[in-house]
Amino acid sequence: MKNVVSNLLGFMTKIENYYGQEISSTNKAGEKEYQSSLALKLCFLGYLVHPYLKQKINLSKLIRLSLVASRFISDTLYDAGKKKLGAKERAYVLDRAEQADAVLERKTETLSEALKDILEQKSFESRLIMFLGRWINRWEEIASKKNWEHKTDFREKPYESLTSVKKLEEPFVEEGFSYLNKRIYEVLSAEGIELAAPKIKHSPFTENLLDFMTHIDDLSQTQRDNLMTDGRRETDADHIIKLMWWIMVALPHLQKKYDEDKLFELALVHDIVEARCGDIPLSLQHSDAGIKLQKIQNEWEAIMYFRAILPPPLNNLTYNLFEEYETKETPESKVVWALDKLDANWQANLYNGGDVTYWGKYPNGEVYYQLALTRKPLVTEMGEPLLKELEDETISTSQKNMESCGIKVANL
Repeated sequence: MKNVVSNLLGFMTKIENYYGQEISSTNKAGEKEYQSSLALKLCFLGYLVHPYLKQKINLSKLIRLSLVASRFISDTLYDAGKKKLGAKERAYVLDRAEQADAVLERKTETLSEALKDILEQKSFESRLIMFLGRWINRWEEIASKKNWEHKTDFREKPYESLTSVKKLEEPFVEEGFSYLNKRIYEVLSAEGIELAAPKIKHSPFTENLLDFMTHIDDLSQTQRDNLMTDGRRETDADHIIKLMWWIMVALPHLQKKYDEDKLFELALVHDIVEARCGDIPLSLQHSDAGIKLQKIQNEWEAIMYFRAILPPPLNNLTYNLFEEYETKETPESKVVWALDKLDANWQANLYNGGDVTYWGKYPNGEVYYQLALTRKPLVTEMGEPLLKELEDETISTSQKNMESCGIKVANL
């Protein structure tokens, strides 16, 4: 088990480095975006559309493939103009996936098997991911208005072809591209770029659902107290994507059986309220009971807002998932909660090779040193050896880093 724990922590550190890479696009506020932001939007878009598809899909498979695709072939995935990977490129990405498989010792579908599905477009889920990725690419360009005056594809062929989308035989996906074309026309026309009006085939229902992605954009930019390896403030996109990777790589090593769909859904939704009310640091919650009560109230209002604006059945599904995570009464919610805390504690130790002095610079930041060395009763209660050993290793790392930084913690 110690070898598994070491491999998982090493792999997740590489995941943090990859998704922390800056990309060329910016968000609607003109701020920099990172790989994690695009990946979160891909996973969330799949979650948003899945209840309305004609064909029943495996949601956990869709999320797994989204994570693998966003990690290994992100350029091809998000760029509709990118040619398919050539033989050398395919061999390269498959080799990287196989190396990861060797480290992770997965007992279920391997990363390389998932990647082959995506590259060869074997399953409906893999084909859907490619279309959703391209939708996000255009959506990002609309939101950031990036270099449109230089983009010949907008001037000469502004609308994404629906030919391949129709092959899915999914009216809702086709409506999503129709709405995207409408937005392209509206925004480019406002910029003084003349183009022919597109043929519109969508409903207000589609518009309202897809406009919800603006909230996911806000969520992806919400900052947390943790620092990334390079010193950038961690965002909710960084955290949620890592949490979903934690689920994918840890699940094969857990002793009990869990609903994989539910695990991924809980991970996606657990911080969704922060799109409206932001992240309230734990240090402040521990120092002021009033702040904690206000946080609870703000989050309640936020989840009720989302419940009101999302269409059924997605509105109640999202609300129920958020409540399930908060109450921590189901096996799946306990697993996600434990991995959520694990990811936060592990991430807190990655800045500058283990420099944890920054914890103490936050208001009441001393509490972070105490929390980092405190075991969670729920982890012991769950009886999952992997989670217990991951917690032990994280606490040990925190202790070593604190000692190397000359930090002493009393009254534990």
